Amino acid sequence: PLDITRKLGYSDSYKESFKNVFHQDGITYQQVALALASYVSVITDFNTEIDKYLLKEQPTIPQSVYNGMNIFYGKGQCATCHFGPTYAGLVPPFYIETESEVLGVPNNSNKKIAQPDDDFGRFVNIKEQTDFYKFSHKTTTTRNVKFTAPYMHNGVFKDLSELVNFYNDGGGNGWGFDLAHQTLSSDSLNLSEQEMEELIAFLNALSSDLSRFKAPMSLPQFEGRYSDWNSRKSQ
Repeated sequence: PLDITRKLGYSDSYKESFKNVFHQDGITYQQVALALASYVSVITDFNTEIDKYLLKEQPTIPQSVYNGMNIFYGKGQCATCHFGPTYAGLVPPFYIETESEVLGVPNNSNKKIAQPDDDFGRFVNIKEQTDFYKFSHKTTTTRNVKFTAPYMHNGVFKDLSELVNFYNDGGGNGWGFDLAHQTLSSDSLNLSEQEMEELIAFLNALSSDLSRFKAPMSLPQFEGRYSDWNSRKSQ
């Protein structure tokens, strides 16, 4: 893929935006990383109703959310990979290292015709190209999942119901993929329909009030022969 700094350099408006912030010509990888980290830190809100309840700033939460929280930490086994308080794969106590997992992500949400997605993930992005990293992907946060559909690195699941059903089935191997190094248990979680709905209620309650954020009126653009890059479909 085209190096991101080179790609952004083809846009006059991106170059101007970076110069206004960093006061130098050109765009560096460190600047891009800092810009992304700054954006993520702004939209990360540790003030959801779950946070308030756990900090005893709020006396109760809805029963369905409470039940879903117990499933997340218990029968659903979600917390074995999504560690609080970030609910990502960031490993406590320092939250510097992040875990990746082989889930057997499919290329289609219909398990009757699905095959393993062909993205090797971490395996092609690190020096240690060990077999057990094939199809391994970063464990991202479950905070704000209410707003971030579709799900998985390839966007295969359109909503949380499809996603939770996939985990309940035992991931890709539960769908019959026979991946040698799947880290997710291929055994069914045996969650009932009600339990899955309660788990989704908990996940939704982990979402922040984003009303204070407003979408920008416009984004930096690519011009001329690179104008196709302004469409997400072309990325």
